[in-house]
Amino acid sequence: MTDPVVQLAIYEELSNHLNQYFYKPDLEACRAVFSAIHAHYAEGDPVWLFVIGPARSGKTSVAINCIANLPEVTVESDLTPRSFIVGKKGGEKNSLLKKGQNIILAFKDFTTMISRREDDQKEIMATLREVYDGQFRRRTAEVNSLWVGKATVIAACTPAIERAWAIHRDLGERFSQVRWQNSDNPQATAKRAREQIGNEKEIGGTMRGLVDTFFSLANGSVAGLPDHYGDQLDAAATLIARLRCNVVRDSHANRQIIDVSTPEEPTTIAKNLATIATHHAALFGYDTVSIKDMKLALRMALDTVPASRARIISNLNRDVPIHGKDLKDMCGVHKNTILWQTDELEALGIVEIVQDIDGERSYRHSMEMDDLWQAAKL
Repeated sequence: MTDPVVQLAIYEELSNHLNQYFYKPDLEACRAVFSAIHAHYAEGDPVWLFVIGPARSGKTSVAINCIANLPEVTVESDLTPRSFIVGKKGGEKNSLLKKGQNIILAFKDFTTMISRREDDQKEIMATLREVYDGQFRRRTAEVNSLWVGKATVIAACTPAIERAWAIHRDLGERFSQVRWQNSDNPQATAKRAREQIGNEKEIGGTMRGLVDTFFSLANGSVAGLPDHYGDQLDAAATLIARLRCNVVRDSHANRQIIDVSTPEEPTTIAKNLATIATHHAALFGYDTVSIKDMKLALRMALDTVPASRARIISNLNRDVPIHGKDLKDMCGVHKNTILWQTDELEALGIVEIVQDIDGERSYRHSMEMDDLWQAAKL
């Protein structure tokens, strides 16, 4: 049985180490990664995770590098159609998938997918869909072999991945997301990075060693999820599925809305959120999910929504319509972003647009949206 006191002590040692050498690293995002890894080692479906943050924000240096030595982890810098397909007999060693083996693929920068030729993107995404389902058959002129196993993908990427709609459309429902928090002091961030010079190997080695110890002392049990928390996650998943829905605009200059896609079913989202909550609790030695575990799962729920939509919806309510200028200031986005996104959110039935006496627009949650928002407690 995992000892909560011991686990917390090791985690605090890791936290202190990271805070010493990085400026305000996103430790909660790291725990999301740890929870997805812990779920990989247990029974059940994998949780695939995008760790989204600006370039050089520390997401790779911390969230990806810290798990590099864990069992079954393979750290990759890139992905090509050849990564899973071997062209000759006996070449399995060159493939990421090994017969009879599970794998955790940790990508330093999944955003490189955007630069791939469209045909290559389609081939990679088709392969990943099969890998997510637990089996992939490699067919070449000389080889016809089947991989069966469990694969978890943890992929660092920049926000550009969300604008690459072809990728996000085909893989988005398979990935949960956690947004690496931006630094509130770039100068302090730069100073901490500079102070690492000459000590990078030691810093990384200590970090990975502490993570290895943390996982070695955790057992493979899964914490229980009380019904009221399960209901909360179900409401969050239903809401997130609606908020992630694509709105189709025409290709002319005015870009009018011409269609709204049918929302995905919230099944995968609900399972992923529950998996994160239960395995986060188990990692720290608890047999039942608590509010701290729910806090992480609900953060990931909102992080899975496109960033500008999430900011808008988080600053609205049902009772008092918010004026467009005030909403712009609250969200910290361009006024055209407010106009664009609120039009789409209205088409999705999430936002109501109220015309003021002066002709300006104000916004509030729709009644259905507000019911879900209150049930999810986001």
